[in-house]
Amino acid sequence: MEENKIRYVRFDLETRNILGIDRNKPTLSSTWFEAPYDDVEQFITGDQNVANYYIEKDRNQSKYYIKLKRIDIAIGLIDDRLYKIPSKKNGDIQLINNTTTQTLTLAFDKDFRNYLLKKYDITEETNMENINIEGTQFLEFILCYDDDPHNRISYVRFPTIQLMLNEKLEVKYETKHKNLCVFTKRIYDDYAYGEQL
Repeated sequence: MEENKIRYVRFDLETRNILGIDRNKPTLSSTWFEAPYDDVEQFITGDQNVANYYIEKDRNQSKYYIKLKRIDIAIGLIDDRLYKIPSKKNGDIQLINNTTTQTLTLAFDKDFRNYLLKKYDITEETNMENINIEGTQFLEFILCYDDDPHNRISYVRFPTIQLMLNEKLEVKYETKHKNLCVFTKRIYDDYAYGEQL
């Protein structure tokens, strides 16, 4: 019976949009995960539209699943606000704060960075003038204290392509404050913040 079979959900790792639900296993160049037929039947039968859903990653960073998008009005309001980057080990964009040297290190997850370089066909020979990033052109971060972005210690804004081309970027800051955190305008789905001494 059809219900017992596995389907393969292909998606864009950057935007988390669903690209297709396939019966056959996708190629290694695609980003995908396995899903039971019952979980995707509504899309196959046409009862639900994949445009209204996106791919989410569970808290343990080990499994992907399909999640309903918020309505456009809610998305617009949320996008205009700052997002506090959660403290965790892994994320598509990782920020490590060395509190001893007072250095904030920013980096794309290695696999996510490789995915973006391949998606935008960027190599060492690529002319920077020919690169067109579909998403945002700039990433912005506010280092602050006491969970309040108004208590700003440092602000950094840099081109997305700069983070793609470098394994990491480092930003120096000075503060006597403790309880540090980072806020951003949420562009990508998965951020991670950590501290080291």
